[in-house]
Amino acid sequence: MGSFWGPIRGRAFLWEQDWGTINGKSYREKTVPVIAQYPADIGGLKGEDNELFFMQDNAPGHSAKETKELFYQFAVIVVNWPPYSPDLNPIETVWKYMKNYLEDKYGDCAFGSYDIQRRYVLEAWEAVATPGFLMELLESKPNRMKAVIKARVS
Repeated sequence: MGSFWGPIRGRAFLWEQDWGTINGKSYREKTVPVIAQYPADIGGLKGEDNELFFMQDNAPGHSAKETKELFYQFAVIVVNWPPYSPDLNPIETVWKYMKNYLEDKYGDCAFGSYDIQRRYVLEAWEAVATPGFLMELLESKPNRMKAVIKARVS
């Protein structure tokens, strides 16, 4: 998981192998507190737009009533997101560029171990999610929205 607020990149968060599979309960225990901690991690949200809006897909654990209630308790505003719309979420573009970075730098091969994979993914996050790139993604959002609307109407 990665996050950003304007040009400010949050820390990467990787699901650890020994945590098992992701379900609603484990998502609430491991991931939601990290998301709620994000404003403090970046020194607080400043300016007019000082609310934390969070975008996630509609996986069952994400959209569970208990998860929504926990986000509410942490004062995290979860953006209602249409299903099957990754092209609207700017972080999906970051993931695509990270994948390209990893393939270009390390080839299309297995990473050998979880520790190596972890190191490479964190490296890609640092290399790709630059302030300039993050702002480009946010500024391109209106045009992406128009393109999606046009494609679905046609």
